[in-house]
Amino acid sequence: REASIKQGEERFVLDDDTSLVAGIVRSLPYNVTTGAGSQLHALKRCLMTMGCESAVNLDMDLGLTDNVESPDVNDDDPNINDDAASLPMRRLLHGDVGCGKTLVEQLCLLHAAQSGVQGALLCATEALAQQHYETFLELLNGVKNAERIPKVELMTGSMTAKKREELNSRLLNHEVDILVGTTAMVPSDENKQVFSKLGMVVFDECQKYGVRQMSRLADAGHASHPKPHQLHVSATPIPRTMAMATRVIFPEEGVRDTVSIRKYPPNRVPVESRVLSMSEVNEAYREVRNAIERGRVALVVCPRIEAQDRKKKGAKDEGFIPLMMEEEEEEGDD
Repeated sequence: REASIKQGEERFVLDDDTSLVAGIVRSLPYNVTTGAGSQLHALKRCLMTMGCESAVNLDMDLGLTDNVESPDVNDDDPNINDDAASLPMRRLLHGDVGCGKTLVEQLCLLHAAQSGVQGALLCATEALAQQHYETFLELLNGVKNAERIPKVELMTGSMTAKKREELNSRLLNHEVDILVGTTAMVPSDENKQVFSKLGMVVFDECQKYGVRQMSRLADAGHASHPKPHQLHVSATPIPRTMAMATRVIFPEEGVRDTVSIRKYPPNRVPVESRVLSMSEVNEAYREVRNAIERGRVALVVCPRIEAQDRKKKGAKDEGFIPLMMEEEEEEGDD
């Protein structure tokens, strides 16, 4: 299949065949959310904006119900702030942690690959890039009777120069359909073209990238091709992101439309947020240690881990971990 570019149009028009997306959704061990503010509705909006008109019936193809009776203003209403029919998608996908944004962005990229164009998923860290890459492989592992399985690869800063050169060559020859990676995949001034036929770019946690970084990646396709469809994804859009969404700043680089996921999967574990005073800091230390003992992972964010001036005599590490260790020693002394 090849994504079409009609005379006078400035975008890739993606294929109407949603069999790959539908097959993956059917293979999931859980149900996608439906209705206004759902995963299914966000997915349909994105696919339709990229030219896949048959996506309007995706809910029926899947035997699901996507009744949207009362859409919010400026969200879920195709007549408000939606992309012009002849322009590539530039949309902000917004939703809280755990609402299912990742599935939507990955299904969009897989549909783009099925349509014959390449896709790129930019991640903030190597750990997130690896996680997204593995999720792609899990999704594709459940695909049955597909005409062709998209090829997904990973690019990070820790790759050797030789491996990166080999991967760049495969990208230019369209031997890779979807590239997942960190800012290591953003082209340099000397090497602007990275992809053979870049049709879609997803900026995961888009608030963490500079405008120039996003622009360079969006321009990494063949110069004669249209701009790729862009999906900016964020759970915590910063003021700049919201200003770009309303086109107050960077009107040529910002998003034209937004869609939110407000429904949560039934199996989602609620997020509990607590604020403790410094007098209660020992309680925080105990919670972290208890979580680790249960096999969980704890993330600690602090201004500084090591002492600012290591040359200063008697310098002491300032940060959460040293304090927690000290507190452990004090308990042991008792």
